[in-house]
Amino acid sequence: RLNAFGNWLRQGVHATAYFLTDRDGGVLIDEVQSPKLHQVARTLAQASRTANRQAGAAAIGNLHIKISPDSSLEVIPVTTLYGPLVLGIIVPKPIKPENVEIIARALQQVMDGKSSS
Repeated sequence: RLNAFGNWLRQGVHATAYFLTDRDGGVLIDEVQSPKLHQVARTLAQASRTANRQAGAAAIGNLHIKISPDSSLEVIPVTTLYGPLVLGIIVPKPIKPENVEIIARALQQVMDGKSSS
């Protein structure tokens, strides 16, 4: 299911690679092979969760940083039945907020074993 999700990311947001870690840094899938980017993503995800908690928001929070002149790391924290996960996606430009929400819901469905029908 995660491979199909990765293919969908490549088609939908022109992702060049992605990774998925748990809150503690355990790697579930890794096309990036960069522990440094995993750590950056976990730090950004925690900052997003903290900001949302302080604001009383339940919205999906994402953050992105430029990692090279032609790519960004998009970080999307997602809560699943298995607990909080951190999705890191390498993309040519930041993902639009409405697409972030679609991606987060799709990952939840993949991880929770639900079909999108």
